Amino acid sequence: LAVLCTVAAAVSQSRFMVGQKDVAWHNPTAAGTPLLYTRVLYPSPVGGVDAPLEPRAGGWPTIVFLHGFGLMGRDYATLASTWASQGFAVVLVDSAMFDFFAEAADGIAQFTAIQRATEATGTFFHGAFDMERVGIAGHSMGGGAMALVLASNPGYRCGFAIATVFPGQAPTAQVHVPLGCVVGTGDVVTPWYWHTHPYYNTAQPQTGLKFLYLLDGTCDHMNVAGLAAPTSPALRRTLSLSLGFFRHFLGLDANALENCIGPAALAEPHLQDLTYQVAEPRLWAAGRLVPGRSVRISLVAEAGPVGILAAPTSGWSIPTSIGTLQLDPSAVFTWVVGVAQRDRRIDASLTVPNNPNLVGVTIALQGVGATNALPILLGSAAQFVVQ
Repeated sequence: LAVLCTVAAAVSQSRFMVGQKDVAWHNPTAAGTPLLYTRVLYPSPVGGVDAPLEPRAGGWPTIVFLHGFGLMGRDYATLASTWASQGFAVVLVDSAMFDFFAEAADGIAQFTAIQRATEATGTFFHGAFDMERVGIAGHSMGGGAMALVLASNPGYRCGFAIATVFPGQAPTAQVHVPLGCVVGTGDVVTPWYWHTHPYYNTAQPQTGLKFLYLLDGTCDHMNVAGLAAPTSPALRRTLSLSLGFFRHFLGLDANALENCIGPAALAEPHLQDLTYQVAEPRLWAAGRLVPGRSVRISLVAEAGPVGILAAPTSGWSIPTSIGTLQLDPSAVFTWVVGVAQRDRRIDASLTVPNNPNLVGVTIALQGVGATNALPILLGSAAQFVVQ
C-alpha cells in the first residue's frame, strides 16, 4: 500500500492510517460482473493490507470509484489512499476493465453489495459503511459509466467526474444529484469541449449544484487523476475539489464547499475557468466561529434577490411556499438581504463578540435565493458552534 506521499500533506494533514482489503462480493443484481472484484481502502488504527478497521458509529462516509478504460480501481492508489486518510471508506471497482456497460452495471450493484456487507454481522466490514452518506466518482470511462449509474440511482447522494467520457444526453440528463466535474485543457484523450462540457451542460441536479472546474494545459487526462506525476498541481486540485465536494454533499461539513467554488478555489494558479449552476442555494462559512473574530459567510444562488436567515438552532423541517424552513420557526429572523450578481455569490461578515462565555453557543443560518428553475427557494442550512 502506497504511502500518502506529499500530495496528502499538500491537500490536508492525514487524519488516519489507511487499511486495505481485497474482496470479491457476489453481485446481488442480475446485470454486470457475477463477482464484484473490489479493493477497499479505509481508516485504520495501524494501516496496511488486511489491517483492522477503525470503528465509527454509523459507519464511514463512502466513495465508490469507477476506473477508466483498460485500468482497474487499484491503479488509482494515490487518489484513493488520500480519500481514506481523510475519513472515507473508498470502494474501488476492480471489474469490467474494458466494458463500459458492465462497469455501469457493477456501479449500480456495488451499492447493494456494500449495504449487505455492512449489515452482515460477524464479518470484516460489518458496520463499515454509512449508507446514508455514499457518493460515487469516476475517471474517463468510469465518469461516463457514472452517469448511467446515476440515471438508475440506487442511493448515491452525489457524483464527481474526473476527465470524463460523455456517454450521451439520454443518461446524463437523468443525473439529478449534485455533480462536480474537473478536467484540464491539456487532455487530448477526452477533450473537455467534446466530453466534460456537454456532460456538465446536460446533467440536471435537482438539489445542490453542479460545477465544472477547468484547469489549464498543464493538466492532462492522466495527471488530473494521479495516474502520472503523483505530486502534480493537477492532482492536488482534484483532491481538494473532491474532498470539499464529498464533505459538503455527504453532509459532513457545510464549510467544505469553500474548496470547490469559494475564493480559495478561484485562487488556483492553474484554473482557466469555473462554471456552476445552482439548483438549491448553498451556504457555508469560510472558517470557525471564534470570540473576537469575524468570519466570512458565503451564499451561492442564481442572479437575483438573496437572503440569509438566522436562528439559534436548526433541525426543523417546515414546509413553506418557497421550500422547507430548517430553522427554529419561533426565533428565526432575516440577517442579510442582498442581490446576487452574475458571479452568483454574496458574502457577509459575522463577528463574534470577544467574550469567552460565548464558547459553545450555536447559531444556525439558512440561505434563500433564486435557482436555475425557481425565482426564490429556501436552500441549505448549517449550524455553527462558537469554539
